Parts: sequence; C-alpha cells; structure tokens
Amino acid sequence: MRPLDVAIVGMGALFPGAGDTPAFWHNIVGSVDAIGTIPAHRWDPAIHYHPAASPASDRFYCRRGGFLDDEATFDPTRFGIMPSTVVDAEPDQLLALAVAAEAIADAGGEQSLPDRARIGVVVGRGGYLTPGCARLDQRVQIGQLLSVVKDLVPGVDTAALREAVRERLGPEQPEASIGLVPNLAASRIANRFDLRGPAYTVDAACASGLVAVEHAVRELASGRCDAMIAGAVHVSHHPTLWSVFTQLRALSQKERIRPFDRAADGTLLSEGVGMVLLRRLRDAEASGDRIYAVIRGVGTASDGRATSMMTPNPEGQLLAVRRAWQEAGLEPGEGLGLIEAHGTATPAGDAAELATMVTAFGGSGGTVGIGTVKSMIGHAMPAAGMAGLIKAALAVHHATLPPTLHIDDPHPALHGTRFAPVLEPREWQGPRRAGVNAFGFGGINAHVVLDQAGDSRAADVNPLAPVLLLSANSPAELERDLLADDGDLLSRAARRTRAEDLPCRLAIWQPDARRLKIARQVVARGKTWTGRHDIWFSPEPLLTRDDQIAFLFPGFEQRGTTELAGEQSVVEHALALLRAGRGQAHKLREAGIVPTAMAGHSMGEWTAMIVAGIYPTIDSFVDSLRPGMVAVADVVYAALGCSAEKAQAVLDELAVDVVISHDNCPHQSVICGPADHLAAAVRSLQDHGVMAQIMPFRTGFHTPALAPHLAAARSTVEALAVNPPSIPVWSATSLAPMPGDPAGIRELVLRHLVEPVRFRPLLHRLHTSGIRAFVQVGAGSLPGFVEDTLSGEQILTVAGDNEHRAVAALWAFGLKRPTAGKKLSLGLTPLRLGPITVDQPVAVDVGTPVGAALNAVLAQTTAVAREVAQALAEPIPAELERTEVFSLRTMPHLVDHSVFPQADGWPDPSDGFPIVPITGLVDVIKDAARALVPGGVVTAVESVKAMRWLEVEPAQEVRITAKREGGLVRVRVGGYAEGLVRIESAYPVPDERVYPRLRAPRPAPVSAAGLYDEGWMFHGPRFAGVSEITTLADNGITGALTVLPSPGALLDCAGQLIGHWMQVSKSVDQTVLPTGIDRVRYYGPDPEPGTRIDCDARIVDVTGELMRADARLLTDDGRLWCRIDGWTTRRFTTDDRIWQVKLRAEHNTLAEPRDGGWVLVTEKWADDSATRELMARRYLTAAERAGYATLDLRTRRQWLLRRIAAKDAVRRWLWNRGAGAIFPAELTVTDDGIEVEVRGAFATPKVSVAHCADPGKPSAAGCAVAIAGDDDVVIDIRPGAAATPGSAVVTDQGTSYVVAWRQTGERRA
Repeated sequence: MRPLDVAIVGMGALFPGAGDTPAFWHNIVGSVDAIGTIPAHRWDPAIHYHPAASPASDRFYCRRGGFLDDEATFDPTRFGIMPSTVVDAEPDQLLALAVAAEAIADAGGEQSLPDRARIGVVVGRGGYLTPGCARLDQRVQIGQLLSVVKDLVPGVDTAALREAVRERLGPEQPEASIGLVPNLAASRIANRFDLRGPAYTVDAACASGLVAVEHAVRELASGRCDAMIAGAVHVSHHPTLWSVFTQLRALSQKERIRPFDRAADGTLLSEGVGMVLLRRLRDAEASGDRIYAVIRGVGTASDGRATSMMTPNPEGQLLAVRRAWQEAGLEPGEGLGLIEAHGTATPAGDAAELATMVTAFGGSGGTVGIGTVKSMIGHAMPAAGMAGLIKAALAVHHATLPPTLHIDDPHPALHGTRFAPVLEPREWQGPRRAGVNAFGFGGINAHVVLDQAGDSRAADVNPLAPVLLLSANSPAELERDLLADDGDLLSRAARRTRAEDLPCRLAIWQPDARRLKIARQVVARGKTWTGRHDIWFSPEPLLTRDDQIAFLFPGFEQRGTTELAGEQSVVEHALALLRAGRGQAHKLREAGIVPTAMAGHSMGEWTAMIVAGIYPTIDSFVDSLRPGMVAVADVVYAALGCSAEKAQAVLDELAVDVVISHDNCPHQSVICGPADHLAAAVRSLQDHGVMAQIMPFRTGFHTPALAPHLAAARSTVEALAVNPPSIPVWSATSLAPMPGDPAGIRELVLRHLVEPVRFRPLLHRLHTSGIRAFVQVGAGSLPGFVEDTLSGEQILTVAGDNEHRAVAALWAFGLKRPTAGKKLSLGLTPLRLGPITVDQPVAVDVGTPVGAALNAVLAQTTAVAREVAQALAEPIPAELERTEVFSLRTMPHLVDHSVFPQADGWPDPSDGFPIVPITGLVDVIKDAARALVPGGVVTAVESVKAMRWLEVEPAQEVRITAKREGGLVRVRVGGYAEGLVRIESAYPVPDERVYPRLRAPRPAPVSAAGLYDEGWMFHGPRFAGVSEITTLADNGITGALTVLPSPGALLDCAGQLIGHWMQVSKSVDQTVLPTGIDRVRYYGPDPEPGTRIDCDARIVDVTGELMRADARLLTDDGRLWCRIDGWTTRRFTTDDRIWQVKLRAEHNTLAEPRDGGWVLVTEKWADDSATRELMARRYLTAAERAGYATLDLRTRRQWLLRRIAAKDAVRRWLWNRGAGAIFPAELTVTDDGIEVEVRGAFATPKVSVAHCADPGKPSAAGCAVAIAGDDDVVIDIRPGAAATPGSAVVTDQGTSYVVAWRQTGERRA
C-alpha cells in the first residue's frame, strides 16, 4: 500500500436511462443504447431541426442525444427543502445533491462518515446555460421581446403584452436567481450534510470530472481531509449549446455515435451526474469499507500552444497520461487491461486519442481492451469523465470487461496495435488495472489509473431485466403511445423508465418485437390481459386498496419428478422450501409488494408461518423436523384430472382404503392410500374418464396414515415457541386465519398433518375477504389452481420467483409504488400567445399624422379581411369522422383475398376468411385523409399499423376518424389500422437512393403462374397480379407486376413478391402476413390498369418474429412511381406439415399418420396464439368457430386439437378409399367428450378421439389422437413412458404418452 493510494468507497450515478448506479452498470453490461430524440420542451425540433441544415446559429442538423428527463426526480422533503422552491431551483444543484446522497448511502450512510469538518466536496461543472438560468433569462428578455413587437406593430399596448407574457411564465421565485452561482452545486451538498471541508466547483470542460477527482485526491494526500466527495454534473440542452456544436460540425450527421469506428462522423450531446466518495486506502481498509477500486495516480496537463484551441493535441494528452502513471509508481501500461477512453466519435478526436494511447503504452504487447460509455449515453460534457470513471471502477469491481456499442468496422488506427475494442461483456481474468481518459475542449487533459483492491475477487452482479411500463387515462391513449417505434420502446424498457400512475396501465417483461406486437393487439381490444407472453394490461385498476394482495407458498406440488420418499428426503425438501420461501418473500416485500394475507399449499403453510413470524427463525423450526415429527407412511399419491367431489363419488363405490388428500382446484385433486388400493382406485377412475398420474413422493401428509405418529409430533410442537402472526396466515385446514393464541396455533399445526389440504375452498374464502391478487412466492403450480378455482372472477395471479417481474405485473393492475420524488423540469417554460386575427384589430395611436394614416390602413385591411373570410372561406375542419361498411356485398373483389380458399362453389364465404389487405387499408386511409383535406395530392402514407384483420364476411361497420396533426393527417380505421397521410400540392421529385446490389442473384425457382396455381399464394384473379418473378437473391427479389383495378391490389402484389422471398428462402416459419409499413412514398398518380410495373425489393432484416423489406416500383419506362420503406411481415409458426396444409389443404393434414391407421396432432404453436387462430380458421366451419369463440383459452386449445385430429383421421380414411380433394371445412365434428361424430357430404366412418395433457402442466394443451374405421373404434392416450404390448409411446414437448387403440374388436399397435 502506498500513502497516496485512494479508495473509491461509494458511488452515485444519474445518466440517461439510469436512475442510479446499479441501473447504470446494468445498462452497461446489457449493451443498452440510451440515446433518444430530444424532447420538444428542451428545444423544439419543429423550430430548430433540419437534417440538411448548414452550419448556422439557429438550425441544427442533429436532434438525438442523451437526456435525463425521465430520470430527473427529486424528493425535497428528504433534504429539508421547501417543495415550493423546487420548481424554479437550478435542477443540476438538486440532482447533484441527490446523487451525492446516493454515494454517501452506498458507502454505508452518514453514520459511517468521519469528522464532518474533514470532509470536502469538489464538483466539475461547466458554464453552459442550464435550465434554471435559461428560465430566468426568459424573464430578463421580456423587454427585448416587447421592443421587437413594438417595432413591428407601432402603438401596441406593451404594458398589457408584458403582463400576458409574465402570466404565462408564472410567478417569480427567489430561488431562480441562485442558479447564477455555479458553486452552489457543491455548496448545497456541503450545506445539507454539514460538511465543513472545502466545497467548490471546477470547470475544465470535458475533463471537469477527473480534474475534480485530482483535487479531491490532493486534499486526501495532504492530510487536510479524511474523505472527499468528487463528482461532476451537466444538465443542459439549451439551444445555444447545440448551436455551438452545430457550427463546429462536431455532431453526427447520421445521428449515431460510433466511437472508434471507421464510419464515425461526430458526437451526440448528453447530460448526467456522477459522484464518488473517496478515502485514503489505509483508512478505508481499517474501517472495513467496501472498496470498488483504488486510484493509484491522477495526471493532468494542458495542450499548451497548440495549432488550435479546439483541435486535440496528442502531446498534451500524452503528458497527462505519463504524469498519472508516474504518480502511480508504474511504467506506462504496466499490467493494463482496460482503457476507458474519451472517445467522442469525432474523426479528429478519435485519431488523436488513439495516437496518444499507442505512444504512451506501446503498439505491441498484451491485449488491452478499449471502449467508452459515450457509445451508450452520448457525450455528457463536464460529467463525461465521471461517467467513464464510474464505469471503469465498476468494471474492476465486477471483473468484467464492459462493451462498447456501434463499432462495426474498427478505426484504422487500431489495426496492428495491442488495443482491441470490447464488443461484448466478458470476464476480466487476471489482475485488473484500468486507465480512464478525459480530454477537454481548449486543451485540458486528465488521466486516472485504477487498480483492484488488493486480491479482491469479482463482485456478484445480478443485472436487472428490461421492463416496459406505460400508462394513460384510457386504452385509446395507451394505444397511441404504443405507436412509437419499437426501438424507442425497447430503449425505454432497457432503461426501466418509470411510468406515471395513471389508471390504464401496461407492463411488458423483457419486451421484444413480438411481445410489442401482441401488446398492441391486447390494448386495441381494451380487455384485461393477465400475463401471457409476460404482458399485463388493465384498462382500469383492479387493486384499489392496500389490503388486496396475498402471498401463496408452494409445497410438494413443485417437487418435479424426483422421487421423494424417506424421512431424510422430506426434511431436506422442507429445508429447501422454507429457506427459499423466506428469502423470496423478503425480496418481494423489499420491492414494495406488501401482503395483507398469506397462505400455503401443503408444506407451504409452514413457510407462511415462518414468514409471518409465528416461528421466529427457520433454525428453531427446522430443529423440530426430527424423528417423530415428519414420520413417513408407506402410502402412494395420485394426481387426478377432476374435482375432489367427483373423485370422492368414485371412491365411495369402491372398497378401498383411499382418501382425498388435496382438493386443489375444480380440475385437480389428489388421492392417497396403500399402493395396491390406490392402483385399483386409479383404474376405476380411468374407466370413468378421469386422467390420473402417480405422484413422486410418499409422505402420508394430510391423511389419517400419519395419525399413529401424532402423539410424538404433539410433544415436538408443544416444545416449540410460537408467536402471534404479524400478517394473517390463512389455514387450508380451518379455512380461516390462524388464531393468535399459541395453543390454537399448535392444535391447527397437528390437524394440518392428518387432515386434507382444502386449497380450493380456501381460495374462495380469500377472494370473499377481498383478496384480488395472488402472488406465488417461488416456483410452483399455484397460479393454475387459483385461475381454475376463481375462473370468471376479476383476479390476478403472479409468479413471484422474480420480484421485479412481480412488481411490474402488480403495478399494471393498480399497485401503488413508493413515490420517487418530484419530477424536475429541465426545459424552458412554454410561451404561446394568441395570434392577431380579423376579430382582433390592432389599435394604433392616432395622435400623429403617421399614426392616423396607419390606423386607417389597418382598419380598412381588417374590414376587408373580415368580409373575405366571412364570404369565401368555409371553416376548415380539424377532424372528420364517418362509418363505412366492409362486406363482400360492398367490396365483392375481396372474395379473391380469402386467406383460406375452399372447394369450388363452397356456400359459406366466411370459411374462406376474406379480409381487407393492409394495402386496401392504405387506400381507405388515403380516402379519409382526402375527405378532410380535399386539395392537393397524397404524396406519402407513413407509420401504417395493422392491429388486427378486418374480415368482411360477416359484414363489419367500422368507425373511421381523420385528424390533422401538423402537416399530416392521422387516420384510424376502427381498431384495425392506423396511418399518417401527407398531402402536398404536387408530387415530389424522385430521390436518388440506390439499393444494395443483389447478392448471389439466381433464377427464381417458382414461376409467376406457379405462385398461384401451386398454392404459394392464396390470392384469386383480382389480386393475382405478379406476372413475372425474374430474380431471387440472398438479399432480395425482383419481378414484374400487372396493375389490377381492385383497390390496394398493386401494392399487395408487391407484398406478395416480398413474402415469396421468405417462402423460398427459409425452411421454417416461412408463412408471413404483413403487419405494418413505415412509409409508402408516391412520385406520381396511380398507373392505369393493365400497366406493367417492375418491382425491385431488398430484404432489410429477418428475425425469428418478423421480416422487414424495402421496395421500389418503376413504370415500364424506368420512372420511379412509388417507394415502399419498412414493409413489415409477421412470421407464423410453420413446420413441414403446416406448410403442406398451407399449399394444399385439400390433400394434406396437420395430424401425423401413424402405423395402425391412427393419427396424432400436437400443438406446435403452443406459444404462438396468432398461428393457433389461423389453424382454427383453416379447419373450422362458421358454426364450429362460433362454439370455439365461447370457450376459455385452455378449453379452446384442447377443443381445437380434438377437431383437427378427428377431421384428419376421417380425411385420411376417405383418401385411402379413393376419395379426392377434401377441405377440412367440408367436415363437421360433433364431440360431447364421450362420442364423436364426423359428418360431411359423403359417407363418413366411425371415429374415436382422445386427448391428454401433462397433469403437471395445467396450462398445457397437450396432444390429441384419433382413429377412423368402418366398425367401432376406440383410442386412448395417457401419460406414461412404458409401452405395453399393443400400444405405442409418443412424446410431445418433453412429456411422454402411451397410446392404445382398438379396431374391429382387436387391440394392436
């Protein structure tokens, strides 16, 4: 240890997307890009932004950066500050105070601080126009504003105008002027924590944070202070700052910050606050402080007389680096593993910095990782160095080399050197030493050397998963919020941005493009959604009080498949349950979920008692789990797929020693008894159509089999001290809260051992008492029991194995969260004055000849204007609403856009599923916009979203709204589609954009005729406009289209060509249907029917869930008529059987034929509800679909599988006897659960169907089997893995089933 070594013992961080230090590190290792578009209240892009702007003081060509608006909250009461003063206070002072408080708390709290007289504060802060100062400047400039108005309108009432402006700016507060004193960013911290060492700010441009650290280190080394808070703050996005960087051409023209990438073209501005608490290393170790990293050396230097004050000088940078390593007592680069670079992504800056690094540390030797946090948050100006220091210290602490984003082609200066960009987080092996750079404008440079603390090991890290939280006053408002780009929503989720507590809420855990799409559909429907696909939506709060949440603790039902027999195994399992349950319950409560009731299933009731404090510690309770307390009886359990009442009715008919041990839910119960008696009971239950499965444990709990051991258990229970519960624990034995007296509790514990678990009636009691949210603490099956029992009630079940996920789910349904403080405004006060109109003539002083003349002119002009306005101008509506009927009668062409073609002459067109194509909806959107804005031409339709299919049989009456939004018109077609329409006076000149060259071009394998004849496309003649497919390539497809008269047909044909690329290029999930279009840009009027249009498409992106493509449509003379950007299609689950049914449903089956004449169908689309609905459409008739729609989800899934199996078994039987094409809709199935009948227009065989799901997975749909024959046929399927003679074993999703069947009296496999 060296006397100059300084330990970082506490940290606080507030940066874009990260409200604290853990979130900041989570974002770093999670490669979160926190860059966004500037909020309009910081500066209005409509006023200042233009992508082609030349360097000017008021026009900026970039609008993206890092912003704190979502994270900037402050709780004034925590620091004894009057809440009324916060509005006009300087935000950076308040945020610096809050982040310093975080650093102090992180270091152990105020009680761990040394003598306050020996603690100082140094904060790096620039001289930029901060929000508080800018708002004060607005007031100061009122006089100048009035002077301009007076020059433009002589005689205007300036006093009234002054008063109007002041009114809009709000009352003045004395706190506003304090922002003019920069030093108060440090002084507030010293004041609130009574720190009496030095407290001041430093301004060293982008190096301010590290220069503040140098000052702090010097104070500690001199002995004047025993602890220092060093940090930096930058909260400013005033237009003046952007103006400077625009004129320097320092901002990225592409609006992407790419440090150390060959294509880097500039930086992006950001903001943030970072603070570290420093102590001398020897003092920190003596106090037992947690040490993130050790500062070995700090060096600073100026560029001196450089070529330009704004041009980086490697010589000055090199001097700072060498001084730091000299102070550290090390050779430059000795043991170096990571450089956290300044990395602004300006070409000159990156080149100079890399030259410095190579000169300082050598071009060869051991590999050194290099990167910068600016790639994630942008350039935080004075706070940039502090962001880098905190990142590097956390990297040292966690032994993780953190990634840098957007390096696709590394900077040429890196080639052949020892420096390698870190692109993915990875373990940092060996000794951990890092260097941190901060090189400021004007030539001030700083470098810090960091080491690990002694031989410290990597700290555990549990990164937080992304979660998207959105709220609104209504589903319609929330639906509009979801129209944001996926990238922006996913970025918000990665930052875990907090949403307001408005009544209508949506939460998506670990969102991706697929879940966002589902969420948009969910919100569009406006109905509650309770967790499927990790999405929760509630149009109004379910949790309206603080006493509606219960914790449920699982028991043996979560054991899995491992055999649990023998006393020691029971004790070990009990220990695991108790410890896991207590630990997770603590995490849930720490996260803000406070239950008002607790209950447990089986042994879970013991866990609930411990968590409620009935037994003070696990140790005392576990000590009682010894011989006599958990004696194991030689009995066997079986889980049944029926209610306890039905099971009891069957048992009452038998002479067996078998009892009900668990009444779990209406569709599951458990029985227990000796092995031979239980086997007889199971056989009888199966004969009654009940599924049964032997359970993997033998304990005797909850049955009279434990009665002989009750005396020994009583002595153990009575010796164990008990306390009244801190939270009511409801017993599944008494169906009531446990009593408060020890004797009553002990008696209930003993009854619990020998009486059945009555979980189903307990759930009803809890619901009646007011519980609406049931949180399972840990892993288990209890949510399924709750949902089955309380089906039809307004409830929420949550798996509480992850506390953050559980909080998100409960918040969506109304959970009240602790306040995060007051949201700070970081922008200017909006200033809007009403315009002068013909009804507001300007009064001018007529005391002078000039004034009198001007007044006459104004009066005459006003009168004429009023007459013209009244006579000629009709009011221009701001919005329009109308209804339109979509049906085959009004739109007969849509019969050729039926997704599922049926047999020729099929009487019910609804079975074909005729829908309006997305391109037809584009036409509807255009028509509505033209009705609102009748002049001009439609030049673009943008942000087209197809939320759900608009079917036209039966007819649909749809409400269509159009509303002006700036220069665009937003049109919404009911809950089906939405888009923005641009109407201009003339078509634009075609742009010169060039598409990437086709990779590996080759002849198309399918002809245009084959596209329709062979079933690749479902379209009939009025939409079959692909006339040539000329080229297929790895990244695109080209062809020719014939313009057809049907609305939307031309663009639909372009979409067919794009979709065909997926069909022939992929072998799985190649079924696609369009869901959105970023933009359709028109360069001329619609071409005439019969015209040839060439289509040239490029595939932009293919993921597991979607495909995106761009296309251009050219007339036969080569002119660009239309450009399609971001044609987005959803991929549906597709394997070979699904694909063959798609191509020729009349000749293929989803069910797989098996030896013996039976068929098997499994739910290949278990996690893809959209594909399930398509399969239902393909197989069911209109009458069957009506019945299907009335079922709950689980029943619906099983019901569909049974009908698919029955229809496919019959179709295959008919085909084997020479029948021709048979579509699934040509057969109708009647299935009452016992007898199945399939009817059609021809003689059909007898059929038997059986279905089975894994009893351990209540939500699983399982699989179905069917067999058809001339005579009576029977087929059965049950869980199991051992085939008996005359049966077969099949496996679905990891579960094995035994299938047995009988045909013409014989049983065979």
